[in-house]
Amino acid sequence: MQLKSLTVLHAEDDSNDVLLLKRAVAKLGLTHRFFYVGNGEEAIHYLRAEGEFSDRVKFPFPNMLIVDLKMPKKGGLDVLQWLSTHDECGVIPTMVLTSSAQPDDIKRSYQLAACGYFTKPSNLAEWNQLFDVILAYWRVAHVPEPPPKSICR
Repeated sequence: MQLKSLTVLHAEDDSNDVLLLKRAVAKLGLTHRFFYVGNGEEAIHYLRAEGEFSDRVKFPFPNMLIVDLKMPKKGGLDVLQWLSTHDECGVIPTMVLTSSAQPDDIKRSYQLAACGYFTKPSNLAEWNQLFDVILAYWRVAHVPEPPPKSICR
């Protein structure tokens, strides 16, 4: 399936980074839907449609996931590990967007099937450029259909 519009779940605990991403998306004039959670535990609840995320009309199943590595409760590696044990969700294109450029973090992320690993840009122009490239790629890439019930158990 090729995507014309993306539904992106972004797990990020730094409100400044969320704001920079929102500004980049607005500047690029994108029509994609972005949803934000503050940690990996909330990302898993979103994917499972649990608690406040149980309404799939209000919180649609994402066809792209962006995770930070270092977050409270569960970090990005925890989310990647969880995805690897849930086949129905493990096919979601997942990218790491983090401050860490540590070789071990990069290697472990790819071992857990991350589709890309990016360090956080330092200014708005770099955020715009990065997301323009990432989203352009995923708009033309083929991705699997979401799970039948749009819930990962």
